[in-house]
Amino acid sequence: MLDAFCRAKAGELRWYARVKHRLALTVQCENGHRFDMESRRIWEGQWCRHCRRKLTDETVGAFSLDRSCLLRREFKSRSKTPKLDLQCMICGTEWSPWTNNFVYARSGCPRCSSSVAERAIRDIVENLLNLPFPRVRPDWIRNAAGNPLELDGLAWPHAPLALEVQGGHHEGDRSTWHGIQLTDEKLATVCVHDDTKRKVCRESGIYLLEIPVVKNLRDDRLREFVALCVWDAAQICQDEARACYREGNVDLGNSFFEAARILASPFETVST
Repeated sequence: MLDAFCRAKAGELRWYARVKHRLALTVQCENGHRFDMESRRIWEGQWCRHCRRKLTDETVGAFSLDRSCLLRREFKSRSKTPKLDLQCMICGTEWSPWTNNFVYARSGCPRCSSSVAERAIRDIVENLLNLPFPRVRPDWIRNAAGNPLELDGLAWPHAPLALEVQGGHHEGDRSTWHGIQLTDEKLATVCVHDDTKRKVCRESGIYLLEIPVVKNLRDDRLREFVALCVWDAAQICQDEARACYREGNVDLGNSFFEAARILASPFETVST
């Protein structure tokens, strides 16, 4: 997934290694600069420090307008203005993000960003696969308390596919889209719900396509990143189908093979 993200940004993942609980990377950007960074920083939207623009009140103001925000206080420098005062032009929300997060991680209005990111990725997947993925709470996926869990998209009965758009908190980041810091208990609950969705979808013969939100990807690069995620998922799903056949579970294997065929259809034919 990280390799796909780097390629979507016209970069290349040159090296990686797990260091304790972190994944250390060496990346080469599209301009040939090499830099070291932890994987979590990449998902937060950080990139090559050599290619960063010099920030002025004018450039920060332009960044703000580009994301439908008003800069409510003059920007002087990153040292003198470590946080910005912004107001969303769409919903009116006022918030104060860290300057680096807003500019380089492309964070936006905490109220609007979650629905915008999810909708953008869902639209790309629907157009790519030519299938509807409406958000649903199916009766057959429930948490420990018996309440239905929500899927960001479900193509069934048209295809054995479901969709989850994963924010950073699904990868262990305590910060949600809305800027809320999750407690250990709530973070654990998110992980349990994710595992439940994966388990129940698999048992039902539905492949759960999971696509992470990367804050600084949009337009063509976002479309390319989503396409790479779909292609990778097609290969994983095909392997899952073959594993089911080896185990003698023909019905489940057929379902996953059909899902793999659909996922790979925009690119090439899946072979048996």
